[in-house]
Amino acid sequence: MSYVIIGVHGLANKPPWEKHAQDWIAAIGEGLRRNCSLDIQKIDYIPVHWAHLNYPDPVSLDPEPYVATPSDQPIKKYRDGFLDHLKGYVSDVPGDAIQKAKEWFGFGLVTEAVLSRKLTDLGLYYSSRENRTKLRALVKDAIDGSKNRRITLIAHSMGSIVAYDALRELGDTDMTYRVDNFVTIGSPLGLPTVAARIAKEWNILRTPSVVKRWVNLSDPRDPVAFDACLRNDYEANDRGVRVEDGLILNNYQGPDGKKNYHKIYGYLRCPEMSELLRGIL
Repeated sequence: MSYVIIGVHGLANKPPWEKHAQDWIAAIGEGLRRNCSLDIQKIDYIPVHWAHLNYPDPVSLDPEPYVATPSDQPIKKYRDGFLDHLKGYVSDVPGDAIQKAKEWFGFGLVTEAVLSRKLTDLGLYYSSRENRTKLRALVKDAIDGSKNRRITLIAHSMGSIVAYDALRELGDTDMTYRVDNFVTIGSPLGLPTVAARIAKEWNILRTPSVVKRWVNLSDPRDPVAFDACLRNDYEANDRGVRVEDGLILNNYQGPDGKKNYHKIYGYLRCPEMSELLRGIL
């Protein structure tokens, strides 16, 4: 049975879907080459592009395009890379290293700034039944069109909320659907306001019934992924599948050299993602 990767993008307006899909594939390919010495000539990828539903005109000039990691810069796993950062902060890494990292990076202040500026799409999603229906339908259509394949569904940022809700709907209507890997990255599914909305609609926070494996990857410096541990919030589905949480280092830097720990491309090329996909392709 052949594989397919379905990608659901996150918040805010995007470039035209063809360009955005090319950048997703480029980031995935870079990670596989750099981290796994695996050169895949063709990655079977289906984009779920929903920006056009909220923004009539796509971004003509992407302010944060895909930029490859410099060849002399390693792409480090979380533990090795984060310990390098923390050496100047503490002499010994304590048990609650994540909390120390949040303090060091001014986590709370960054969170408020990002959430107030970028979550307007989420406000529309929750205030408009029509918007919710359309966005979820895009995800369900992509899954339905790949029903006889091994599906890996990668959902970034707000896209993880849309994908989660779509998967819950599929589980309620047809249990013959199967998603082999549900991968959430930079996800706000742990935010109290989001969890409350999900609980209100679905009564219980759990892994969608149609999912065979759920992996959640977060950079602790990513302000949108406020709660990096979803396993404590979401129960197992009826087959005992629970969230597998993992921490990563998002190494994305834009053309201006500025770092963005929430950017999709850094997530798609991190070693943890590459190793996951190597076992799928």
